[in-house]
Amino acid sequence: MLHTKNKYFAISESAVRLAAVAFSMCCYIPVILAFVTSSFAQESQLLFSQPRGQLSDALQFGVDKIANTFVFIGNADIEVPVFEGTFRLSNVYRGSAFRTLNTAIRDDEALFSEFSYPISEPLSTFFRQTWLVSRDSRSLGLSSLQRIGGAVGMKYAPDQDFWSEAFGGLEQTTQLGVISTGPLLSGQAVLNHADLEQWDMSGKVFADWHKMDALRINTDFDVDARASRTIADGSRFSISGNYGALERAYFTTISGTQNQLAVEARNENRVSFSGNLDYVLSPLFSVRGLGSVQSNRIGRLYKEDIQTATITAVNRELGELLLDFEGSVTYTSLSTSLMTGASVYRRNEQNSVSQVYNITPTDFAQIRAQEFQRDNNTVRTRFLARAEHRFSEHDTLQAEWSWWLLQYDTPSPLNDDDRDEISALASLRYTRSISSVLTAGVSAAYQFGHLVFLKSLRSALNNQNTVIRLSPFVRIAGKSLIMQPQLEVLANYTIYDFEGQGASVRSYSFRQISYRDSIKIFLTQHIRTETQLLLRYFERGTLLPASFSEIPQTNNLEYLIKFLAFTTIGSTARDAVTTPWMQGVGQNIWDVGFGVRLYTLQQHTLQTVEGLPSLINSVHFWAPETSIRYRTAGGSTFSLSGWYEFQTVNVTGYRELPNVLLQAKVNL
Repeated sequence: MLHTKNKYFAISESAVRLAAVAFSMCCYIPVILAFVTSSFAQESQLLFSQPRGQLSDALQFGVDKIANTFVFIGNADIEVPVFEGTFRLSNVYRGSAFRTLNTAIRDDEALFSEFSYPISEPLSTFFRQTWLVSRDSRSLGLSSLQRIGGAVGMKYAPDQDFWSEAFGGLEQTTQLGVISTGPLLSGQAVLNHADLEQWDMSGKVFADWHKMDALRINTDFDVDARASRTIADGSRFSISGNYGALERAYFTTISGTQNQLAVEARNENRVSFSGNLDYVLSPLFSVRGLGSVQSNRIGRLYKEDIQTATITAVNRELGELLLDFEGSVTYTSLSTSLMTGASVYRRNEQNSVSQVYNITPTDFAQIRAQEFQRDNNTVRTRFLARAEHRFSEHDTLQAEWSWWLLQYDTPSPLNDDDRDEISALASLRYTRSISSVLTAGVSAAYQFGHLVFLKSLRSALNNQNTVIRLSPFVRIAGKSLIMQPQLEVLANYTIYDFEGQGASVRSYSFRQISYRDSIKIFLTQHIRTETQLLLRYFERGTLLPASFSEIPQTNNLEYLIKFLAFTTIGSTARDAVTTPWMQGVGQNIWDVGFGVRLYTLQQHTLQTVEGLPSLINSVHFWAPETSIRYRTAGGSTFSLSGWYEFQTVNVTGYRELPNVLLQAKVNL
């Protein structure tokens, strides 16, 4: 029995299934026609993986236009019951256009649709279609990367913790103008949060196979297992393992037999294990340990030997081993929190070459030397300490310190990237809550880094970098006023180790003082003003390390003032600011604002020459601005903001630039 708007229709089971099949075929007629009329290209992304529902039965679209750049979005996530089955549509689209003398356009879209129909309680059948597209007008050869496919399958889901599915169908791909259509088979099984003797178990097995033609077959096989256990005192232990293997075959720009494009195969094998331990020693102390090991093998091999391209005669293989371990100890009391830890990360990469087809010893040695040049070893060691102490209910002091050393070594004498990097960072932050309305504080930070290239060819770039930052701040959150003023003083000094000893690079300094603020004033229950301020002055100069003096080069002055007056209908002005806009409150709300923004950026040279102006570059503009937001009682939202700039560039230049930001979300 089917129920629709209080009307009942008695329909036989066979008729229902026939109607469901007919409906699904009607939905996918455009897809079937696309197999014949469109051109597509392959990607390594799994075609039929189900997207995660992020919109939850909603449509989302928008366009941003800032200066000469346009960004478009169009997303959808819809699930509706149809003929006792379920139809789901998910789409993610992002397009961009950059307009200069020519307009560069890029489109990326992933469309997924599925109609599923239950056969019995745990068993259902489905028809699934996916379309992946990536186009870029600036690309050549691979400017249209697309895949499209349709498949029919069965799904077994006895409960929410376990389900499995298998399906088969057709997929069409196009690469470098060659269109291929072939069969595909796929299956997967998923286990979520199964309880086994106090262990939380999860796992997934996935496999697929797609034959494009006699030379190109794509396969995937992935196994993932996870287990975790929580002890009564709050301690937790988890382990996980993963094995993955894939094969990709794709055309290259090398011409093979009978002027056909040569096919290159890529094989990957990945094995990884990881563990995480959080152990509570006592109410005050706890320890944490993390570790992971990963091994990757990647091989690249051509399907045929091409005499004009020696690279096709060998099999190139990359071996990668990654080790990552981290440990920390934490002390926590009512007023104090202390944490100290250390971590070690290591990555080894080795590239090898083996002969497959006939190749001269000279050519083979040259290819092996090129691959050997890519070998490298990376070791990163890091120490960290963090502390927080509450002197009283109103006073908090936070401190953080970290130190790390990065060592990058290459065994090849032809590689000059060998280097050591040492860095240290220390920061201190004091916050005082003066009242429920007023909070003030100050933060200070010191950062030091030393980069050393170990080989003489690049040693002229060895340098030491020092950054000093001081930033007092205030937070005001009253009934009629919200302010967040922040002042920052910053100094950055970069000193090259071998300056004055034949090196052409020069040490330099950068100093800056800035003021930022966001001010909201609530004039009435429904009227408010919002002001954003940015004032920044910075100088650049040539630094003389020997005397720690400098020669000033340029100074820059930048400021932005943005003022808007808002009126709120359907709610209070304060709720429009403090409540997240995407959260519905059961009523329609309008929030409309009008105002103006002013902006200036001036760059002056401090090395003045008589008779020449000191102004190098300048940009000034003013712009009327508007902001309109609307939220329905059901949570749908609409937002439109824009400003029209009247710009003056370098005193004499003039132009007008419209800017628009449009976003909308419709809950279904």
